[in-house]
Amino acid sequence: MERKNWRRAPTPANPRSVKAKHQTSYRYVQPLEVLEWKWERITMDFITKLPRMTKRHDTIWVIVDRLIKSAHFLPIRETYTSERLSDLFVKEIVTRHGVSVSIVLDRDTRFTSRFWRQFHETMGTRLNISTAYHP
Repeated sequence: MERKNWRRAPTPANPRSVKAKHQTSYRYVQPLEVLEWKWERITMDFITKLPRMTKRHDTIWVIVDRLIKSAHFLPIRETYTSERLSDLFVKEIVTRHGVSVSIVLDRDTRFTSRFWRQFHETMGTRLNISTAYHP
């Protein structure tokens, strides 16, 4: 049997230094606030393109408390305006849990409209718009 001698390449002192970066930089990422009280800081998003229900609802508006992970699932229509969503928000969330300090939401046009921003500015709620890229 013939023995082959293979030469190994020298290993660098820090193996991580030769790895390629496949992710974007995290230098602009800001951590969320420390949670202190329930329903003080919430997140919200839509589940869309669902089959129509009995009252022609085709979307579910999901509102989640970040501290205790309690959620409200509100059936809505995809065509609801920002004004209608704000009325529903006050009726279902604010009356039960009070006004939130901050809300994390995505870049949906209903959330980024001038009316929605003015509505929350009047209530004293800070809107934190999340980015589209989530590593």
